[in-house]
Amino acid sequence: MANKKSASKTYLKVLGVITIIMGVFAAIFGIAIFCLKDADILNAVGAATVEQFTKAGIAENAVKAVLGTTMLVSSFISVLEGILMLRAAKNPEKSTLLLVLLVLSTISGAATLFMEGFSNIGTVIGNIASLTVNVLALIATFNIRSEIK
Repeated sequence: MANKKSASKTYLKVLGVITIIMGVFAAIFGIAIFCLKDADILNAVGAATVEQFTKAGIAENAVKAVLGTTMLVSSFISVLEGILMLRAAKNPEKSTLLLVLLVLSTISGAATLFMEGFSNIGTVIGNIASLTVNVLALIATFNIRSEIK
């Protein structure tokens, strides 16, 4: 049982570091979105032409603001998850908030993957990677919580 305990804590630490790194990269990309020119941001989200958005009545700056803000909020949540993973690995009794956040993130990630379909391979790979980390972290968190008793 001691090996399982140390393995779960080690996995949670590693996943915490990976999640923090993913969150930092997401923050960098979120900031980069704000720095792109209007036409570049439209091309980045898959619009064939600027006219597609203007015909739909969507301003380029609005697209930039929504995408950048969403990316920054997502990166903050990822960094928070990573910090909570490291904290839970040190003290399993403080893993309740992490467990709730991981469940919500996993449900949200699965819903996002389902709703977006498989249209953009980059987004799909990112969502699958994030879901994989969340599921592994959930398993490790359940394992260390079961050892508290």
